[in-house]
Amino acid sequence: MEFTHKVSQEDILNINFFIQKKIGRWEWNRDFLLQSLVLLFLVGVMNFNLSGGFSFLYFSLECLGVLALSFAVMSYKRSLLRKKIIQFANVFYEQERKNLNLTYVLHEDSIEEKSKKNNQKINFKDVQNVFKTEENFFVCISQMKAFVFPINEESEGFIKNLCQMAKKDLEFMKISGYKNKIWG
Repeated sequence: MEFTHKVSQEDILNINFFIQKKIGRWEWNRDFLLQSLVLLFLVGVMNFNLSGGFSFLYFSLECLGVLALSFAVMSYKRSLLRKKIIQFANVFYEQERKNLNLTYVLHEDSIEEKSKKNNQKINFKDVQNVFKTEENFFVCISQMKAFVFPINEESEGFIKNLCQMAKKDLEFMKISGYKNKIWG
């Protein structure tokens, strides 16, 4: 079975946000929690040393300040990451615009991706997961590599055949609201 499509600029954005979501960069992680707890501990020690005893009011205000600062830093990091992803996707699209007509062919034991530049054959055992989002299908090959397919009848049939041949289940993943934050 064969499937051909032209990858759009929006597909490139979607796959980059999907990979970021999949590797957990959008989620609160334990490093951030650990940093906040250490900072709160240091604030408590400073409070105890400066006031000559423990003052709940000062400690509460200092905790609120630390949490507000932590949330501001995380928001800034997310917006910076979002801007970098958009910038990368735009540059990549402009450089590779002529090479984004892709053809995918299912063989008995592999999927082949063909473009003007190169052909790539991936064994079904290397396919990790197959995901469906609101706008695309993603066939994950590794943590940082995935094939992107639009959602339409032809691609749905292709993905169903791929799932059967690779013995993978189609999973649904919600990538929450990144478009609203990007496009306004």
